[in-house]
Amino acid sequence: MKRFGSLMMVVVAVSAMILPGCGKEKPDLVFYVGGTMQPAMAELVKMYEAKTGLKIEIDKGGSGVLLNRIRQQKRADVFICHDPFMDELMEGHKGKLGADAWRVSQITPVIVVQPGNPKNITCLADLAREDVKVAVTDLTYSTCGHMLDKMFEKAGVEILPTSKGVFLKRDGVEKEIITFKSGSRTCDTVKNRSRDAAIVWNAVAHLRGEAVQIISIGKDLPVLGVDTITSATSKVREIGCIGVTMITLKCSKKPEAAQKFAEFIASDEAQEVFKKFGYTDIGGAVKMYENGEKIAVQTMPATTPAK
Repeated sequence: MKRFGSLMMVVVAVSAMILPGCGKEKPDLVFYVGGTMQPAMAELVKMYEAKTGLKIEIDKGGSGVLLNRIRQQKRADVFICHDPFMDELMEGHKGKLGADAWRVSQITPVIVVQPGNPKNITCLADLAREDVKVAVTDLTYSTCGHMLDKMFEKAGVEILPTSKGVFLKRDGVEKEIITFKSGSRTCDTVKNRSRDAAIVWNAVAHLRGEAVQIISIGKDLPVLGVDTITSATSKVREIGCIGVTMITLKCSKKPEAAQKFAEFIASDEAQEVFKKFGYTDIGGAVKMYENGEKIAVQTMPATTPAK
């Protein structure tokens, strides 16, 4: 009886080691998805899996975090991010890690306010009013945050990061605003009514539906070819519009499958999904790199449709 009990313990122990791996389907492709793009990509991956029967593993994170992971681990097949991370991947000092790349959509900063716009906010300058509580994304760690200085400057407002906090200054009057690393958390301060207004990507705002109202920034957006900004990668860049880019990676062990999947994300069918999720319409994807070499330049205007 003792021998039987001991044998059963061995069987249970071996089973415990084997069973976690049983039935776990190995993905056909590994897809790195930057934070802002995750909801739209989840729908597109579901569509592609239904079309092809392939299994796509989505690995989520901030675009900068995923870029570093590609450099260090070299395991993914496809990467979607927003500017300026495509150029870092394709031209970065640590080697060209991307094969082909497409600009598949665009994100644009917008002002979000509470439904009905009770504070009657119409432009960036209104955010400097003392009666308006404001949230923005971090001035150091987010691409949208790096655009704020230029946008507020064009609106006649200074944004002042200090050791005591971040302040807006207009006509000699200063007021403090709050910042968050996450665009989602920034937007949710308006959704939950703790702030009157926030500045986030249009795709982030769109996910909140009727819980927020979107106001276009319009003429105060940076203009491509005119305004320069120090980006989240610490380089001085022209950021007049922020492209969303799909990149096949040289480290992919299944380059043909990665290419077909990326081409689907760049397709006209996928464009409809981007529109559905509130991205700025660019009129169709543009191939930017082929075999690691640049073949197109950014020409999109920095405009956002009224909503």
